[in-house]
Formats: sequence, structure tokens, C-alpha cells
Amino acid sequence: MVSLLDVPLRSYPARLTIMLTESIVSRYPRAMGKFKIKLRKLALRQGLLFFFTFSMVVFLLHPGRFSSYRAFEVFHIQPDLEKLFEAATSTDAWSLSNEVCPENWVKRMQESDTILLIPYRNRKQHLNILLNYFALYFQEGFVPRVLVIEQLGDLPFNRGLLFNIGYLETNSLGNYSCLILHDVDLLPVVPVSYTCSNTPVHMSSSIDRFRYLLPYEEMTGGVLMIPRQQFLRLNGFSNRFNGWGGEDDDLYMRMRTAGLPLQRRPPDVSRYRSLYHPPQDPSPNRYKILAEFESDGLSTADYRVESLQQFSCYTHIQVRFSSG
Repeated sequence: MVSLLDVPLRSYPARLTIMLTESIVSRYPRAMGKFKIKLRKLALRQGLLFFFTFSMVVFLLHPGRFSSYRAFEVFHIQPDLEKLFEAATSTDAWSLSNEVCPENWVKRMQESDTILLIPYRNRKQHLNILLNYFALYFQEGFVPRVLVIEQLGDLPFNRGLLFNIGYLETNSLGNYSCLILHDVDLLPVVPVSYTCSNTPVHMSSSIDRFRYLLPYEEMTGGVLMIPRQQFLRLNGFSNRFNGWGGEDDDLYMRMRTAGLPLQRRPPDVSRYRSLYHPPQDPSPNRYKILAEFESDGLSTADYRVESLQQFSCYTHIQVRFSSG
């Protein structure tokens, strides 16, 4: 016989139905057998519906879905790196107007075979924080050379073209065998290896903005390490993505076409903090450009260098695209 315990607590209509029919079921067991099965299925469905509804409410209201959520606190950033961030953002931190870097940092940077490229425009605060952070982060061991490529003019920001320019201009700066393509608003919050690998490595696969989850498998944006000769083999980035988004997915397609495997490090050694900035205008027709995959890039980069300044901590190049 169906018991009230067989029905979820919230299913009051089902409770009442069972109470009214229990006597009938006991008198006509053969006729009411199928009806008992239907009652059980009804109770099960209501229970599953409640569980699904509760799970969706928890998912939609979870604070991790909102940009203001400090997701990195969940993963307990190492206290020493948290102190580095506080020092890099303090009012008395080294600023861009100060050309003096720690002597041991400069010496190791000059001996490095790796160059770190930072595309940049109108984000002085973020650049200042990043360079301050690096000066503290690379206190010991490996230090890459830093090249900031600043876009002048009023044209939409073109991240891919700036990376291509950075690659082309490194020819006059030294013999570098490895490139690190680094966004200006990302800071490592765990000890991340910046030493070069034999294949492309997506170093920032775990970012607080995405709750330390990889948004999609083809993602290469944020921080990417790639050997110099392999970047040349890909002909660099496409120059056609004006605005936010698309150029890194295009690069992934180039790597796949060239047969270059993309490595990802485990999340616990690839975590980055994202500095806040307002949403950027997306690249128009970026999905259409991806569908019309072409091999433009390093060979078609059209620009001119307006200035080149050598500082002790970094090199700063200002460029203007020829069409603007």
C-alpha cells in the first residue's frame, strides 16, 4: 500500500489523494495496481522538479556569477603574493616616471633569451601596477625582457597587430628565442613558470574573472608563451580584428592548421588575477572573419614607429597604424 512517506513533503495534493484512495486501494488491489504506480511516478516527478528548481536558483544566485565576486579568495592566494599585490598598488610604489629598477633584476633581464610583449593603450594605471608587480615577482631567478607596444591614434584597439609589431621590432632589440604574449591587466597569483617551452603554452588558463575555470577549449588569450620560430611559422596574428575579441581564437586555428599542440598547465600553477576595466567594444564581424580564415599577419603588418624609449625596466615603443 502507498504510504505518506513515499511522497515528498511539499506534495500536499498527492498526500490528500493518497489518503482518499488508500481505502479503495485496499478493497480493490488488482484494479488499483496501475493507479498506485502512477501515484509513485507523480511523487517522483515532483521531487525531481523541486531538486532541479532548487539547483537552478542556487546556480543563478551564486555570487561567483557576478564580476564583483572576489573568487580568488576562495583559492587562498599565497600570503606573500598577496603582499606583492598590495605593494605594487600602494601610493609609494615605483611609478612609470621612475626609470630605476632593482640592479639584480636589470642584470638578469639583459641575460634573458625571452621577451615579454605587452599591447597597451590608455591603461597607464594597469601598466604601472603590472610593472611594479613584475619588479617584485621576479626578485630571484628568471626575468624576461619587457617590451610595451603602445597604439597611438583613434583607430579601434588591435591586440593582434600590436603583438605582430612587437615581434617584428624585437629583431632590433636582441636575439630572443621565446615570446610571452601578456595582457596588461593580468597578474600571476601563484608561482608561475615564465621559462620557455618547446611548444605553445597557454599560461593563464585559470583566471579569477572566470572563477578559475577555462571558458572554452580553444581559448589562448590572456598570457601565451610561444617559441619565436613557431610564431613566425604561424605568420603571427591576424591583423583584421579591430576591437575586443577574435584574434586569439584565430591564432588557435592557425596553430591547429600548422599542427602545433597547445599545452595548458594545471590550474593550481596557472592562476591569474584580472585588474578591473570597463567592457571594451567587440570586434565587428569577428565571427565572419574567423569563418573566412586567412593567413594575413606578420607579412602584412602595416605601421610606423613613432618613438622608441629604453628604460631600465622595460622598452616602450609607440606605433601608429598606417591606415590611421
